[in-house]
Amino acid sequence: MTRREFIFFSAVAMASLVGIGGLITELLSSAATQAVAKEAEDGTLAGNAAAVAENGASGGKAIKFDRASGGSGGSAFYPGISVGYPNSPNTPPAAQFAAMKTAGATWVRPGAYYYGTANSPIPSNDGLASNITTAINAGLQVALNLSGTPAQMLASGFAAWAGRNAAYYGPLGVKYYEIGNEVNINSNWIGGANAAQYCALLKSCYSAIKAAYPEAVILHAGLAVQIGSDGVDQYPYFQAMYQAMGGNSDGYFDIANMHTYTYGNSGSVPTASAGNNFYTAFGPTGITCRALMVAHGDADKPMWSTEMGTPTSTTGGYPSYSYTIAAKTFAAMYDVLLKNDWNWVQRIAAYKWQDDATDAFGLTTSSYGPKTVAASSYIGQPSDVTSVLDAFSAGANKKYPTAFAGPSYP
Repeated sequence: MTRREFIFFSAVAMASLVGIGGLITELLSSAATQAVAKEAEDGTLAGNAAAVAENGASGGKAIKFDRASGGSGGSAFYPGISVGYPNSPNTPPAAQFAAMKTAGATWVRPGAYYYGTANSPIPSNDGLASNITTAINAGLQVALNLSGTPAQMLASGFAAWAGRNAAYYGPLGVKYYEIGNEVNINSNWIGGANAAQYCALLKSCYSAIKAAYPEAVILHAGLAVQIGSDGVDQYPYFQAMYQAMGGNSDGYFDIANMHTYTYGNSGSVPTASAGNNFYTAFGPTGITCRALMVAHGDADKPMWSTEMGTPTSTTGGYPSYSYTIAAKTFAAMYDVLLKNDWNWVQRIAAYKWQDDATDAFGLTTSSYGPKTVAASSYIGQPSDVTSVLDAFSAGANKKYPTAFAGPSYP
């Protein structure tokens, strides 16, 4: 997230300590600020993408993707949606969880926020428990993000609080717990990004959560993509994490977690090419987070991305891209993953369900309407994809050609 967003969020969180509860805005969100420039819509293409003529499209050209097709017997891929903290602009009304399920989502990522008091009541009084129950009743799994301001996360008691959340929500059906959010951004950590300090906290949380709910599965914080002077880029920070963990991630995390925003890359969409943020996270060879895992004996650990998307207006200070680019992002994502059989990537969450006053990364508009693409030939087969949400939905029920050799977390 941007420094402006973080400062605002921190101020609201501190206000809650003196009795103004439930006014949290977004920490869970937000794409790390990238050094970006708008890219032409006929930029670098991935896989089975092709440039086609299209009247009315920018430059007279559009992009056509065939629907990604996976094998019939391999590992499944699970699309999800990051939904933010209760009472924040990110969180949709309860009725929208059923719509997410209908759209093809299999899981959601809400957030619990630590107020600096290890013995604070759980469930909290901000509606989180109700949202989780509603999501589960709608047939969605839940991956719970546990976070707070930098000072609160480093305060004594955060790990104990994380364990208490698992003790309460685990029996309700919450199996997955993510510790922090984009901690490689300087403003998200006291004194700037510090992998050694974060890993010490991660280990404490891992132990506390497993003790409270042994079936729990732990993700480290989703790491922001290339962020330059605002922090430490994703790969070197992950490399520093392995150094801090002594080269062994056991007892720290079960699933590696990388945010995969690509709108700052050439072509603006995921590709299987070095230099693309998607490849830097998941690619099997070269300077990638996945290759780093394999080198440290973690080939059997899967990878997720708890945030991915494209801003479609300048709200929040982000660059603005067309609905077509936003739809292409998901079409290309499925294309790269499934055609290249990157079966270690088990889940990716769209950030987020709807646009709001914070930013415009939503799969839908602020009124839950479609973000319509100009013509169905932009993405997918004729009449197949007509909106950003349709492009996201195309990943439902897809399978990789082969099965992942490590644990499967359905």
